[in-house]
Amino acid sequence: MFYRKFMKIVLLSVCSLSLALIVIIVTVDPLQVLHKSWLRPGMYYTDFRIGALGVIKYANFDSVIIGSSMLENTSANEASRKLGENFINISFCGSTPFEKSRVLQKLFREKKYIKTVILSVDICYILKKDSHVTKFKDYGFLYDDDNPVTNMAIYFGCYRNLNFFYILKSRFTSDFDMPTNWYKGEFFKACGGFKNWISFYNRTKDKDFLRIFVDIKKVYRGEKSHATDLGAAEKKAIVERLNEDVISLARSNPKTIFHVIMPPYSRLTWKLDMGLFFRELKCAMKYLVEFSKKYENLRIHGFDNETFTADITNYGDPGHYCPKINEFMLDAIKNGKHILTPENIDDYLEQMEEGIKKFDLKPFYDLVKCLPLGGVAED
Repeated sequence: MFYRKFMKIVLLSVCSLSLALIVIIVTVDPLQVLHKSWLRPGMYYTDFRIGALGVIKYANFDSVIIGSSMLENTSANEASRKLGENFINISFCGSTPFEKSRVLQKLFREKKYIKTVILSVDICYILKKDSHVTKFKDYGFLYDDDNPVTNMAIYFGCYRNLNFFYILKSRFTSDFDMPTNWYKGEFFKACGGFKNWISFYNRTKDKDFLRIFVDIKKVYRGEKSHATDLGAAEKKAIVERLNEDVISLARSNPKTIFHVIMPPYSRLTWKLDMGLFFRELKCAMKYLVEFSKKYENLRIHGFDNETFTADITNYGDPGHYCPKINEFMLDAIKNGKHILTPENIDDYLEQMEEGIKKFDLKPFYDLVKCLPLGGVAED
């Protein structure tokens, strides 16, 4: 008798606590899955992989900037002033074309009309569909499933083991100018020149910088081989990804202007790349440009033939440019410049390739050749 009574008390306590927790989660709902936030009105979770849902449903905007870290320093306020629309920036670091397209699909289902989308297409992620689809499964139901009740699962650790309490104490914002910018952080100290990169590495022992320095040595010494041409299967995969993640958006939303940014990595990036991603970039650019003539609302912007890509002081590492480059790209969009067309794409790629060939690695090699990398000094 005592055992049964004890078990009833335990069961009742568990049920009561679970019910109380559910009531608290539903009432507070910090991601605004079910309703506008009552606890933090107008505040949104800044990990936009999952926080974009609340923004899409309740924030006031008519245009959007969505990219990887390449667009995180792009000012939505400046875009609004220059383009005459009400922009927000919901870029999130490391975002793939696949992820961004799913967020945008949800956006277009929720919003009647979006005037302009500024979208980055990061070539390094184009052929990595499988790994990013797997990651997307952890939170993708927020955007693929329009049932707010099932979307509440996000509070129970399905994404990066984040739970309701962790989310509740995380960073929220009401400012959509550059909410995930990195130029105010520690990494920005690496901008300004290659010696700053070395200083940053000496302070942080950052593994990405270690890899960069080792690659400089290997490429300069001729220890890395050039990539072979793309095969038919790889070309087909690139075309499929672009059709699904970029072109379908422009086709389905003809009243929305899509400015597709191909991020202008430094020429050092492409020098160290040895043709691996460059061959994918050429394939992707030519395909996107060819389709842009069929859709007046699709505009492909390229900046890799600009001289600033040869100036390392504009970069915090081989790929991440300083905020003035984001400003430069907004000016280009405003003025209708740097738009790639079937008529200029071949010249553009030739200029880019010529710039890569002429880029001199020796000054960088001279600075890193005696650095002890990974605990081993290389001469």
